[in-house]
Amino acid sequence: MIPLAPEESERLGELFAQFNHLMVPYARRKLMTWRGLSIARAGALAEDIAQEAWVRVARTKDVLQPGLTRDQLHAMLFRTVQQRITEYFAVPMAAEEPMAGEDAADCQTLCLFMTDQCAMAELPTHLRRMVAKLPDKEREALMLALDGTSAEPIGEHVGCNKKTALRLLKAAVLMLKVSNPVLTGGPVDPMSLPLWQREALGGMDLVRRTVLLRLDDEVRSVLLLLEQGVTCVDASKRLSVPIDRVKAVSRCLPHLRSLTADDLAVAA
Repeated sequence: MIPLAPEESERLGELFAQFNHLMVPYARRKLMTWRGLSIARAGALAEDIAQEAWVRVARTKDVLQPGLTRDQLHAMLFRTVQQRITEYFAVPMAAEEPMAGEDAADCQTLCLFMTDQCAMAELPTHLRRMVAKLPDKEREALMLALDGTSAEPIGEHVGCNKKTALRLLKAAVLMLKVSNPVLTGGPVDPMSLPLWQREALGGMDLVRRTVLLRLDDEVRSVLLLLEQGVTCVDASKRLSVPIDRVKAVSRCLPHLRSLTADDLAVAA
């Protein structure tokens, strides 16, 4: 039994309540991406890895010291998980596979979120908040991709095929762009757009119009048609855009409709 002062024991319990639900899935992702474990084996081992990380926290007591910020706690706890995984296998980490994703613009956006060992805990606070607001499947696909996971294991993890996994990742990146002006360029001049786009934009509220003018032409065109009730199949045919890309964009439609001026002000 590890001797702890009453205040240290209380602090350990507080940290466990705050972070254990994040550390277990983080350990599972790392076991899949670093070690190539199956979902079943990674899931079973992740609980043990997290528990052993807490034992180390209790022994070293570094994380129990007062005055640490939440970001510092995130980084320290997740590094402890990384160290425990390294020790468990007692060999250097394998090189990670190329990040899933086929769109250069998407990869450019994802690079803003990359760190040496990318993980939710290691992202700066403002980027972590962006990712935390994504729907569950899109968020999980994004985090696995940032950890170096290729599309097929991402699909296995979230319960879909490779094609749908890429669609989830594409949707995640687009949702980030929709709600965060910092991830896109300036707005396009409305007068430079085709007449049908100008007319469609004219019937929208200011928030959606502002967002759509920041997005690239293909995404804007798809969203405008979908807003008019055009099906994904018909939008694909009319715009000559692959159906998978249209379906990925379609996942962002509820996200776009839910945005308010306050959301954009906070993001900016």
